[in-house]
Amino acid sequence: MTSVETGSQDPKPQVSERIAASRDAMSAIAGYDQDAVDELVRAVAWGVLREDCCTDLTACCARETGIGTQQGTREKLQRLIRNALAETLGEPSVGRIENDRPGVVEVIKPVGVIGALIPSTNPASTAAFLSMMALKGRNSIVLSPPPMAVETAERTVSYVRAELARVDAPQDLVQLLDRPITREKAYELLEMADFAHVTGSIRNVRAGETSGTPNYCVGAGNATALVDETADVETAAAALATGAAFDNGAICTSESNLVVDERVRDGVFEGLREQGGYVCSYDESAAVVTALFEDGHRTKELVAQSATDIADTAGIDADKSTEFLVLRGGTHVDRPAFAREKLAPVLTVYVGRGFTDLVARANRILEVEGAGHSCVLHTERDDRIERVAREVDVCRAVVNQPGGLGLPGYGNGLDTTVSLGAGVWGGNQLDENLTYRHFLTTTRVARPVDEELPDDAELFHEYRQSHRSSES
Repeated sequence: MTSVETGSQDPKPQVSERIAASRDAMSAIAGYDQDAVDELVRAVAWGVLREDCCTDLTACCARETGIGTQQGTREKLQRLIRNALAETLGEPSVGRIENDRPGVVEVIKPVGVIGALIPSTNPASTAAFLSMMALKGRNSIVLSPPPMAVETAERTVSYVRAELARVDAPQDLVQLLDRPITREKAYELLEMADFAHVTGSIRNVRAGETSGTPNYCVGAGNATALVDETADVETAAAALATGAAFDNGAICTSESNLVVDERVRDGVFEGLREQGGYVCSYDESAAVVTALFEDGHRTKELVAQSATDIADTAGIDADKSTEFLVLRGGTHVDRPAFAREKLAPVLTVYVGRGFTDLVARANRILEVEGAGHSCVLHTERDDRIERVAREVDVCRAVVNQPGGLGLPGYGNGLDTTVSLGAGVWGGNQLDENLTYRHFLTTTRVARPVDEELPDDAELFHEYRQSHRSSES
């Protein structure tokens, strides 16, 4: 997926101008209390949730990028931004906060000017979400959009800035780099900002992580799902279909790979068919993978396109009502391309024998692409949930729900987000769902307290009892 273009114009003057304006805007809100800050967050959210603005952004994104579906784009705006706003309002992000440590006072401060690169798959929702999270901590933000979604990003930011003006706040709290958007300009932003964040291609994420700027960037890889022999097959198939087909697979949390126990394999395949899936033969599966990847790289023209368009490209005569394609991966993860992040309504199914085998195959898939990212488990056994948490190297897992919706925090206790870190497995510093808390910094002041050092009897009694024979 093309993220930024190259260009020869010196990017420093424009980026410097944006950074300077951001600092001035931050200074103007330095004295805002929590209520005033939350009003800023509301303003940003209302800028994209207003019916006329949301409708315009949805249509613009579809017209400009051709990625995903209008329904998916609209739902990401309406559901994501509303949930994130509800979770954020009233939470402490300004000044002194309470803690339970004697003599310690904690004061929250901004991290500064945030430079953020946003993806073509979710330009409007990502721009609005990151702006909300930045302003919650009295930061400012400068966004760099992908070239194929510049107009959508421009409209998003214009609506946000209009609402900031409505509440008498500096519009330069939220800014966008000017056209043309070049790789040099985007990467200069990452280097000049006080804090960097990248949601997008692996190349851009690595640029953020190596920019020399403190950062939280995201991991690559769609979700891998497991269905054991105890799962309610009908419910699991419906959830898998929802996750795989949502917004034509444009979000990284969409189920892309599935490992199913052989005892329920036939029922799962039948359930996926009933939910609008076209189950490919082995030859058709190979043809789809060939269409999705050219010379090892994702085919840009097929990113988040409809299942029928992908089937047509692969030479498959799928029914026009098909919502997602089901590939047969077989019993071995021996064709890496099948297990890659697809960013398409395509689900590769592998078959395992027993839960230990399912876990092992899931980890092998994650080794291909997606280490640390996410997984989904369909089971009726609590001990299997515990095993996945202990044995599968991901930072988040959801149970008996669509990964495409559950992993970003819809319908469960996870934080609502557009950006998911993959931790050490994915080479990220972030191992959580990104929220406003990641755009805060804290000063801790400690007063003297009475100190009583514990004696050796308290610290080492059990240890010495266990190792008496080794004492001289």
